[in-house]
Amino acid sequence: MDDVVRGLLAAERCGAVGEEYLLGGEEIASWDFSRLVLSVAGLRPLATLSLPAGPALAMARIADRLRKSDTGSGYAAAVQVLLREWRFSSDKARRDLEYCPLPLAKGLAHTIDWLRASDHERLEVG
Repeated sequence: MDDVVRGLLAAERCGAVGEEYLLGGEEIASWDFSRLVLSVAGLRPLATLSLPAGPALAMARIADRLRKSDTGSGYAAAVQVLLREWRFSSDKARRDLEYCPLPLAKGLAHTIDWLRASDHERLEVG
């Protein structure tokens, strides 16, 4: 059974009414997460490009104008999301629900295996 499903069932069984529980795991920056996904999948990035925040945002806004993207839904919005520092904690779920997340790399490996199997099955059926 998946760790998040176990967490959801534990919240239903013993969580306090009206409480919110975050079912996550390890903290990881988006850039590190991307590299970990590629590594676990056994892939290498085709190309990488790192830009300072200002030039990245300026280029994203130019691309949005050229593509006529709606404000808040184009590349600039994505860059702004990636520039934010996001921190969430599952400590409350661990404490109240005895939630025990899988290590991130192991969860990613399960997900990648599932995606590959699903794609393979879809290709055979289609």
